[in-house]
Amino acid sequence: MKFDMMYDEEKLKILMDKDSLSEISKIYHDIQKMFPLKLSILKKMTCKRCGFCCKSCNAMISKQDIDLLCQYLQCTFEELYEKYMDKSAKIPYLKLPCPFLNEDNDCDVYPARPKVCREFPFNEFTIIVDPCLLGKDIRSIIEEIEGPITQINEDMQKVATQNDIFFENLINIEDNDQLKDTGRHMRLNINMNLLEKMMKHMKYKKKHERRKQ
Repeated sequence: MKFDMMYDEEKLKILMDKDSLSEISKIYHDIQKMFPLKLSILKKMTCKRCGFCCKSCNAMISKQDIDLLCQYLQCTFEELYEKYMDKSAKIPYLKLPCPFLNEDNDCDVYPARPKVCREFPFNEFTIIVDPCLLGKDIRSIIEEIEGPITQINEDMQKVATQNDIFFENLINIEDNDQLKDTGRHMRLNINMNLLEKMMKHMKYKKKHERRKQ
């Protein structure tokens, strides 16, 4: 039951293959700035409750997530680990399918759900757009703004590839398609500028719809 509890900056150092602390700090700062924007966008949308994220995507949880879950469930870390966590992983992961997903595709710990769940289908620099139904809706909004998506940003694709390698090293899973990390699914690259455009676009559409009524 021993985990390598890495900080986000250390994870990024591996993902980005960078040695400079200043570079890593900037990337981490960018991720932190994007997080509230992602949540604001998701609040304006409706989850289709397809259950894809909870059934197919490995949820890595931080110390803060663990503390919140233990508090919500009124249990110790040892109890959380024994009942809900993946014992084969080198760092803290929930079991897959998520043990908190109920028969109605609802989350039994929704108020205490981990950060990775709160921002899904977004992750650090990408968004899962297939087969997640909510991701498909977000892709439609992006295409309304940017036009049909036909090109791949090579730099960001390199980050995505490194992300795959990183998680394959952390999860001791062999030849199980159901347990592939989210990096294996179709995704689009995101940045602060795109998220801000999405917020403005969604506000404009809502305002325009009100005027029609």
